[in-house]
Amino acid sequence: MSAAGPKLEQVPAIAVESLHFAYPDNEFNIRIPTLQVAAGEKLAFIGPSGSGKTTLLQLLSGVLSPDSGEILMGDFSIGHASDEQRRAFRVRNIGMVFQEFELLEALCVQENILLPFL
Repeated sequence: MSAAGPKLEQVPAIAVESLHFAYPDNEFNIRIPTLQVAAGEKLAFIGPSGSGKTTLLQLLSGVLSPDSGEILMGDFSIGHASDEQRRAFRVRNIGMVFQEFELLEALCVQENILLPFL
């Protein structure tokens, strides 16, 4: 008999159910029936340009809101949060590196790094 006892079911770090998102006035849309990512699991989104990789990451981070479906980051519901709640969650929990580094020329390196924390 194990001293650790029975294994408890762990909540996924990321859980997506019935996700749908479409840009207004554009044919592009994303539909994800289900996606679960366990804590500590490594994941890569690969595909050609325009296939929705960046859009999916923006949805998972709360930069964009889904048209329907559920996105849970732990126990936080991205899709049901206000802009302010999503922004606060992102600042505390998500690190983002942009393809276009989005640096401000008027700021030095240290100021650019610290800008999101201000």
